[in-house]
Amino acid sequence: MSLPRPKQLRSRGSWLMVLLGALLFLPFLGTAPLFDWDEINFAEAARELLLSGDWLRMQIDFKPFWEKPPLFIWLQALSMHLCGVNEYAARLPNALTGIATLVIIYNIGTLLFSRRFGLLWACAYAAALAPHLYFRSGIIDPLFNLFIFLSLWFFILAYWKHKRYPVFFLRLRPYVYLILSGAFAGLAVLTKGQVALILLAGTLGIFWLLRNQRLGWWYRHGKLQAVLRYDFRQWRQFIPLWYLGLFLLACMATMLTWYGTELLVNGWWFIREFIVYQVRLLTTADAGHEGFPGYHFVMVFFLCFPASVLALRALAPHQALHLHQQNFKKWMLILLWLVLILFSVVRTKIVHYSSMAYLPLSFLAAYVLYQTLQGRMVWRQWQGIVLLSTGGLLGTALTLLPLIAPGIGQYAHLVQDPFAQAAMQAQVDWPWYTVLPGVLLLAATGYAYWRFRQGMCIRGQLGLLLGCMLAASTLGTWHLHRIAGYSQQAATDFFASVADQEVYVMTLGYKSYAHLFYGRLKRPTHPQYYAGQEEGFDAHLQQVRNWLAHGAIDRDVYFCAKVSQKASIAEWFPHLEVLGERNGFVFYRRKAPVAKREP
Repeated sequence: MSLPRPKQLRSRGSWLMVLLGALLFLPFLGTAPLFDWDEINFAEAARELLLSGDWLRMQIDFKPFWEKPPLFIWLQALSMHLCGVNEYAARLPNALTGIATLVIIYNIGTLLFSRRFGLLWACAYAAALAPHLYFRSGIIDPLFNLFIFLSLWFFILAYWKHKRYPVFFLRLRPYVYLILSGAFAGLAVLTKGQVALILLAGTLGIFWLLRNQRLGWWYRHGKLQAVLRYDFRQWRQFIPLWYLGLFLLACMATMLTWYGTELLVNGWWFIREFIVYQVRLLTTADAGHEGFPGYHFVMVFFLCFPASVLALRALAPHQALHLHQQNFKKWMLILLWLVLILFSVVRTKIVHYSSMAYLPLSFLAAYVLYQTLQGRMVWRQWQGIVLLSTGGLLGTALTLLPLIAPGIGQYAHLVQDPFAQAAMQAQVDWPWYTVLPGVLLLAATGYAYWRFRQGMCIRGQLGLLLGCMLAASTLGTWHLHRIAGYSQQAATDFFASVADQEVYVMTLGYKSYAHLFYGRLKRPTHPQYYAGQEEGFDAHLQQVRNWLAHGAIDRDVYFCAKVSQKASIAEWFPHLEVLGERNGFVFYRRKAPVAKREP
């Protein structure tokens, strides 16, 4: 097989990826409200950045916010500066990241295999449900994943150059690739924190261990036993230590653009709190975000359909045609298993924690499709059965959702939670065309199964990938804002009704950031609003709530609570005026005392 030459990259393929990404990710970004917690959390930090003008210290509720580094929030703030403070601006950086990701993996796939492989990789990534929807969201992970992947890619290039792999496109010195790798690692840390270094170090360490393992024999207890032995002196043959020093230097230099500046301008306190929070996040479980040990395996398998099903065949050993192709597949397998296992160990279970697995998973899916097209891999019957059953299950669920949702209120009595009972009574319109995502997924899966059985792999792949792309795109456009109609739309509408007024807005009995972003809260001037911050966020928040409910306030206060807390609020805060109740939320007001006029 002839490998592509650099001139082949100067084709229309990259512009085709730009067009494809723009069509998939840019339209209708603002149709659904931002979802609690993460989407609203980052968007609120960007909104307050524009109000405060402080680009070093992120703020939430005009108080220090050290949970995440600032890079993604900076991009959101720039987007809001250009497009206004709204949902579209909050999600635009990820849509542009999605376009860039398709272009990058298309070109990398073209370099590694051919333009057909690059196209298959980009389409497999865009057709998977979760990656597609994440590029239409306002969370940090898509940008973080891209930086991690680019850092690993340039490290692999440095390794190939050092080991003299016969790859034509390695024209730079190894240390140049390592500097680029370190710079992207630093950008990943500035996007989400030190977990970037954990993922990179884990991937490199596992690759090195697998590369240096040797089968040895020990005579023990009268028996000859085979054991795996590691030669730890072989590190320099993997990569020279001074190369790693360049990587770390480039990474630190990039990180210090924020860490160092913050330290020089404001001292050590904010950076210390940021690091302490990152450690706590990995070792403890956030309230409401615990799950079973295999949580991420299940989520990745179903939410990354069809890539997850296609990639199953690539988990078994299969020799690629060229050495660097086989080596890159090994790197991707290591990254995939590391992410799934690492975040299965971490106690906090949030679905996008394992989103770094989407890139290697889509590569493995493209690898299977490509090898099938080339005739070096035969489509097995079990692959078709797993594809048909998984796609059928997801497609049936998406098809039934619009049919069942309008009458879901009649089953509210089966649920014990009063808030869920009231939310199920929400009046949400589900037009006939909302069944199309599920129908498209069923049709694409059935068509692919039929064509694969006939041996028509090109038609089967084309139908599967295009059908899943359309299903994911229509799902993000038609379903998300309707789902929000049950979960939070009533609350966001209430907060928006008092936006830009000189009032306080607060939740009672549950955690949310929606009242800050949709209430467009202006910076409070009363010192009591900022009292007790040194006691920790939760204790401080409780003090603020008590002051707003009982203290000497200088503005009217609007409260939102869940209906499950209604009896407790009536007991503890009987003086609050009930404004109304809708879809599981109860709304209150406390008026500020009117100052007496002088005679």
